Amino acid sequence: MQDERSDCEESADESSLDEEESVNRSSTDSTKSGGGVTTAQVNAATVKFIERQRKRHKDEHELLQQELAFKRVKAENEEQRWKKEFDFRKAEADRSDKKWSEEVALRRADMELRKEELALLKLQLDAQKTSGDIITQTLV
Repeated sequence: MQDERSDCEESADESSLDEEESVNRSSTDSTKSGGGVTTAQVNAATVKFIERQRKRHKDEHELLQQELAFKRVKAENEEQRWKKEFDFRKAEADRSDKKWSEEVALRRADMELRKEELALLKLQLDAQKTSGDIITQTLV
């Protein structure tokens, strides 16, 4: 058990030393290392990569801004369309109510006129009846 722990610790120490050496070597050497790439080349590639990422991010941001502006305009147009449609339907309903009210008022006036005509006819019939009674009484 003790031997197994010491073997693991030794291999961990060796791997951490290898990593430290490779980090120190690659960060301080400007000459070609085992891979054939200099630190300056790595740095230049990193800068190019970061610039491409920044440009891509900027382009994506501009695209999102354009999409947002488009959606705002679309929403405003939709809102205006709904307002116009609502105003139209409201005006149509108001006209319908007004027309119905005018028809009701016209029918009431017509009924009143007919009521007065009937009352006049009744008076005329009563007058004829009473005048007929008077004539028959004078004849008798």
